[in-house]
Amino acid sequence: MKLTYRDVKTVAQGRWGSILSNMVGSIMDDAIERGSNRHSTCPIHGGKQPFRVFKDFEYTGGCVCSQCGSFGDGFAFLQEKYSWSSAESLEQVASYLGLTNKSESVPFVPLKNIVRPSTITSEEIEARRQKIQQLWSIGLNTHEKGAEPLTHYFFNRGLDIEQIPDSLRLVLSHGYYEDQSFKGNYSVMLAPVLSPNGTCVALHRTYLTPNGGKALVESPKKLYTKGTSLRGSAIRLFPAQQTLGLCEGIETGIAVNQMTKMPVWSCVSAALLKMVDVPKTVKSVYIWGDKDRSKAGQQATKELAERLYAEGKEVIIKIPELEIPQGQKSIDWLDVYNLQRTSQQSYLSRRRAGIY
Repeated sequence: MKLTYRDVKTVAQGRWGSILSNMVGSIMDDAIERGSNRHSTCPIHGGKQPFRVFKDFEYTGGCVCSQCGSFGDGFAFLQEKYSWSSAESLEQVASYLGLTNKSESVPFVPLKNIVRPSTITSEEIEARRQKIQQLWSIGLNTHEKGAEPLTHYFFNRGLDIEQIPDSLRLVLSHGYYEDQSFKGNYSVMLAPVLSPNGTCVALHRTYLTPNGGKALVESPKKLYTKGTSLRGSAIRLFPAQQTLGLCEGIETGIAVNQMTKMPVWSCVSAALLKMVDVPKTVKSVYIWGDKDRSKAGQQATKELAERLYAEGKEVIIKIPELEIPQGQKSIDWLDVYNLQRTSQQSYLSRRRAGIY
């Protein structure tokens, strides 16, 4: 008898706290104990207090990290945590639950008396939608007076500030909170995360100092979601054409655009990269993957490429050939871009000096 996702999901309902506690360890216990209204250390990347479980966590295993992304269920979370494929994640959870493909009869029955916890209400979703809309409406684009923290930020990252897309905005003063405790006001870069139908489902926020550095806070990058799924969504840095580039980070996407003039979408994290939906009008997709020691970026790139190829897209995978520097967890295309520019500038400087 072959196990299906639906089978294992049914048995897992109401048991996700126990499943992830055993499969992840004490760091997950802390997140479960804090619940849906308090943040904790991320079990994936270790960042302090950017992570929380959803209200229906016991039923679905759903959770979110302001840096790693949103996970609709425990299977997706485990895929990101351990760089597993969807099949591996399913197999590991099934094994924990004592389910095997060899079983002639498997008790596919959820816990008795289970009551699905209430998810976010339509009123809460509407309130979040209005907050997102209000915050975006007061934002400045890069060419407006007062947006200097934003242009300074991109300049500091080695990017051409004249080529920053209008899909990003800056709010000069926005509250930063940790565990519902106000820590101060900062300038914040806003990037709308759009669903496949073009609806804004979240705002990606990067908190900045006046001189364009990342704010010295626990989590300078956060997602404010509308409360609905982020599956298929992306930050559309540039309008899609027949050729489209996909990557994780915003800065990486802009670097790729400045290197190639290709339109690029940022998918925020490896978890969301492999779930992104690409418009039917796009024929060729370049996946500009991160090179991670954990292999998470490479695995997400591979899974996305396989799916898009099956959909009939031409797919080209781009992973940095450079070695990951000692002491760093990864290298991306922004790093490559800056290394190329540094080498070119060094060459031109030496040539002007008569060395070449």
